[in-house]
Amino acid sequence: MTDRRMLFVRDFVAYSGGHGKVFDWFRHIENHPDWTCSVWLTPRSRRTSDNPWVAAGIETLSDDRCPVEAFDALFLAGLDWNWAEPIQGQPVINLIQSMRHADSHDPRYPFLSRPAIRIAVSKEIARAITNVGCASSSVIVIPAAVDVPELQAAAARARAVPGHSPILVDATKDIALGLEVTDLLRRAGVACNCLVEPLPREEYLRQLARATVAVVLPAMTEGFYLPALEAMAMGVPVVSCDAGGNREYLRPDVNALVAAREPQALANAAAMLADCKSLCGSLVGAGVATAARFDLPNERHLVHKMLDRILSIEDVPQPCHKSASSH
Repeated sequence: MTDRRMLFVRDFVAYSGGHGKVFDWFRHIENHPDWTCSVWLTPRSRRTSDNPWVAAGIETLSDDRCPVEAFDALFLAGLDWNWAEPIQGQPVINLIQSMRHADSHDPRYPFLSRPAIRIAVSKEIARAITNVGCASSSVIVIPAAVDVPELQAAAARARAVPGHSPILVDATKDIALGLEVTDLLRRAGVACNCLVEPLPREEYLRQLARATVAVVLPAMTEGFYLPALEAMAMGVPVVSCDAGGNREYLRPDVNALVAAREPQALANAAAMLADCKSLCGSLVGAGVATAARFDLPNERHLVHKMLDRILSIEDVPQPCHKSASSH
């Protein structure tokens, strides 16, 4: 079986880790000997250098309407269903990266009633969507991964520039909490920088790599949460808090300090870690080993195993047992 065609659908208005992960899947599937990939960008999508497809020089489709008929299968994630209507008998791979899909008040929730091969990026997501009616047999867990060599190279470039680097508090997903942590650290005489707005990807990685300690604050619930794993891959000691999906890789007191979601607890953990080289070394060693298990080649292997199971529409799992209208 050769030359099966997969269409990706993306509404790209700003870079996010979710877009980056979909791009990883594009590369994985494109790498499979039996598949070729194309991407259709919505008319309002930005075609700027922060768009991974544009940055990679990949030609994108720009029809006014999503050309689903020309492809053997579709790849949809998040709200992509709003832009593409699968034709009868057309397999759909549905990548689920957020717990929001299991929230009956979220616009993503009704899409669980559509037939698809559902891929969850963590066991916590799989559990959440199973609890709202998806048959457990129809949900495949393929944990998210990071580009370890690229992150290590970015870290080496960043650290080649001399200068002092303080603690970095990534508050982009919880500004109020991050500002309180930053204020407590500064009052204690600990130097730190606080990010409250997303940075361009390259600049974010530069600051993350140069941090003495990375205090990375996820949203209350996350499907996976990549920043903490990215910091581990770059050899940066991590302080974070539980967010559900990050349990996939987070090991409290082994590869990171996991504090209560409370300013003083997080500030205390960061200050202690900044002052203890032996603990930093232990966490960094374990974090690097953890990241190595969540690298792109491992993810690609699991993606290819899944692709080899897609034979026809008869193999596509049926919709979740509970329709959205039942909630």
